[in-house]
Amino acid sequence: MKKIFTLFVIATILFGCSEEYDDSGLRNDLNDLENRVEKLEELCKQMNTNISSLQSIVTALQSNDYITSVSPAVENGRTIGYVISFAKNDPITVYHGSKGTDGTTPQIGVKQDGGIYYWTLNGEWLTDDQDNRIKAQGMDGTNGKSAYDLAVEKGYSGTLDEWLASLKGSNGNDGDDGKSAYELAVEKGYKGTLEEWLASLNGTNGDNGKSAYELAVEKGYNGTLDEWLESLKGSNGNNGNDGKSAYELAVEKGYKGTLEEWLESLKGINGINGITPKLKIENGRWLLSMNGGETWEDIGQATGEDGKDGKDGIFKSVDEDDKNVYFTLSDNTVIAVAKGTAQADVYTVHLESKGDLANQISYADLLQIRSLKVTGEMNEADFQVICKSMPYLKTLDLSEINNTVLPDKCFYESYNVRHIILPETLISIGAQMFENSALEDVLIPVNVKKIGAAAFRNCSSLENVTFAPNSTLHTIETGAFHGCSVLKTIKIPASVETMEDLSFHECRQLEEVIWDNESKLTKLNRQIFGNCISLSFIVIPANVREIDPDAFNGCSSLSAVIFENNSQIEVVDGFQGCGLKSIRIPQSVHTIKHGAFNNCSSLESVVFDENIQLKVIDGFPSCSSLKNIEIPASVDSIARGAFSGAGLKEIFIPQTVKSIEASAFANCRYLESVTFDKNSQVKVIKGGIAQVIYTGTFYGCSALKNITLPASVDSIGKYAFRHCKSLQVVDASACVNLKGVGEQAFWECDNLTLFKVGALYPPQCEDNNFSFPRDSHAILNSVLQVPSGQISYYSSSEGWKNFHSIIELSN
Repeated sequence: MKKIFTLFVIATILFGCSEEYDDSGLRNDLNDLENRVEKLEELCKQMNTNISSLQSIVTALQSNDYITSVSPAVENGRTIGYVISFAKNDPITVYHGSKGTDGTTPQIGVKQDGGIYYWTLNGEWLTDDQDNRIKAQGMDGTNGKSAYDLAVEKGYSGTLDEWLASLKGSNGNDGDDGKSAYELAVEKGYKGTLEEWLASLNGTNGDNGKSAYELAVEKGYNGTLDEWLESLKGSNGNNGNDGKSAYELAVEKGYKGTLEEWLESLKGINGINGITPKLKIENGRWLLSMNGGETWEDIGQATGEDGKDGKDGIFKSVDEDDKNVYFTLSDNTVIAVAKGTAQADVYTVHLESKGDLANQISYADLLQIRSLKVTGEMNEADFQVICKSMPYLKTLDLSEINNTVLPDKCFYESYNVRHIILPETLISIGAQMFENSALEDVLIPVNVKKIGAAAFRNCSSLENVTFAPNSTLHTIETGAFHGCSVLKTIKIPASVETMEDLSFHECRQLEEVIWDNESKLTKLNRQIFGNCISLSFIVIPANVREIDPDAFNGCSSLSAVIFENNSQIEVVDGFQGCGLKSIRIPQSVHTIKHGAFNNCSSLESVVFDENIQLKVIDGFPSCSSLKNIEIPASVDSIARGAFSGAGLKEIFIPQTVKSIEASAFANCRYLESVTFDKNSQVKVIKGGIAQVIYTGTFYGCSALKNITLPASVDSIGKYAFRHCKSLQVVDASACVNLKGVGEQAFWECDNLTLFKVGALYPPQCEDNNFSFPRDSHAILNSVLQVPSGQISYYSSSEGWKNFHSIIELSN
């Protein structure tokens, strides 16, 4: 680029010297130089892409990936390379080799040695500062895991020493088989298959430390990797002789180290960072970096008047047949990668005997099958093959297997199967069968009677659950669909009689619950739909008799609840924190639990069916939008805290009510009017235990100005009207049988100016029942009216004497 700038300066000077100067030659040189530099820069870019692509190809070989498509990369109508798509890894682009100009193109490649691919430069091994060959495979920056580390990941619970000891094998006794290393590992808790265990001994991808096999080769082992892995299975003891250990079999194949060295090799060694070479052109020279661009090494001329022709690029050609794609490198090294397809067709397997699935499908097919149908009968081992060894299986058809039950947890944490058709013969879905799996939809067969606890829990991709027509499902157990966060609709068969706690808890996108006609369900259990925040409407089936606490707790969008005609509901609870705006309580209800509608802050209307036989009214605390409510004539008690914190502005207490419990209307800050039926039977205005537990009936009703107590009242409890700051008039003139006023019953009623009492003799009263602060006008204006001739009694009685003036009641 410096040359280009210099030429521009010279050209500018020459242009300024003469208008007649012929600059065509200079312009041609300049354009030619620009074109050459642009081509070199494009070549450098393509070569770096090819280097990364080559590393991806090696990674694909390691991870048993396969190619799904090969398509041309076209530029200006000319094919310049190919786009290669893999099943697991990201697509890559490889560019054709082409003749370079004016310089030498460095030849980056790979060669295999001992099963490992290493980088080469111009046909020679690339090495680090310690003269170690640099691996082309793996990921950057991760330590290679030893065989022992991988065994621990699969559940092995023994120490490293115990694990190493197991690899020595065990003696065969009396003709029995000597235990293999794998068998001894299983005894220590290893959960993987034999194949997984053997694979672990290869080490892991990445900048792996050397695997056990590599270290064995360095010690002289001359068998193949497969032979070495086979040796680790151990051998059978014969006629009482010792079964050969893995070490002995390795020695037979040429291993020269001691037993201790062999065992040490199995620990693995720490990996070195995986390295991807990078190229750039600077000052007309090729530069190579093997440390991510921190330092660069000059490896040859890139431009120049007399440079040699550039050699072919990294990839000489890309060819394919029905089975493989072949990548030919510039040094004629050929790398073959298997091909596969998305497999739209269904792969069908019939099992003559349980546990035989692994023998019916080839390893290559296990890695490719997308859709599988199994017939016959299956066991747990077969399901392990499906869940652990078929990474691309998406659709599974089990409709024609003969199983009536499937193993518990058989698809637990399965990441592959998205769609499943369960056996027609199935009668039960086991506990945790699909928990934490990737399942997207499922059809529950007609004969299934039970869905086990947590069967589909946390299936975060499960969108569709369908029950077969005429389903005979009876029970949905605890948490069966808990946390199915994308499930939007569920239709419950009429046959279901029991849905246990948490059945659909935390189904946060559930919008619709549909019940088949004539549902047999009799109870909605705890948290059955708790925190289903998208549920806006629900119908309660007619046969439901009880709704448990928290059944719909946290359903903040639930604005409408409809009880079916002829509802048999008896006990209502469980709508805490819902977004209800109105509710109709059916005639059959005899109990509303305390927390039934607690904190339903949008609830404005409560309507009771005629002839309802409800005895105790409860369940509406903190319903801040509830302005009024008509208490049914059947009610004889208003429960403790029934309306505490509600938005009531007025309330009428019917003649049938005999008791109003503590805190019944506490902290109803907007309550202005309380009216008792003229024939009221209320005897006690209840007091509280303590301010922080249950306080007085009308505690904190700060908008209440006047109240007239019915003649039936004979007691006013502790804290009954405390903190009613606006209260001015209390009329108890009809309460001729009033016997006592509880502690602090009217404390902090700072505006109390008139108190009428009809008892002939002063009711028991404490000195602190009334508070007349010295800085308040109440001490001057407070008037107590008492029966004729009783002024002297009241003026000398504790509590009553604190009124500023005591006068007789007017007729």
